[in-house]
Amino acid sequence: MKASQKFLISQDTTITNSLGRPVESTHYFNDKFRYRQEFRYDSWFIEVELRYNNKDSLQSIIEWRYNTDKQLTRIFWKVIGSSTETIDVYIYNRKKLLKKVLHYDGEKLESYTKYKHKLFK
Repeated sequence: MKASQKFLISQDTTITNSLGRPVESTHYFNDKFRYRQEFRYDSWFIEVELRYNNKDSLQSIIEWRYNTDKQLTRIFWKVIGSSTETIDVYIYNRKKLLKKVLHYDGEKLESYTKYKHKLFK
């Protein structure tokens, strides 16, 4: 090893619940705190992430919603203390294949992504 080489160390600590899902994760880079995440779950297929940019200062909220088939239907992201807010809406066809994702900035539709599936036999 050369004297000028420096190692960068990324370290994550994750706490899981009895179902093996993460409930808290803390991230460090070169022994300095980067951010902390808390995850909340409910029985109605909603998962929420609270992200903190220091130990106790809430930075953003991300919410994932799923349908009864456990397919993602919506992602909502809000930055606290800012007007930044995005929503992605996932639309599936009758065969439960992803058909379209609508991308909103606030309440305004900014763009969309369409998917075309080709089934091979």
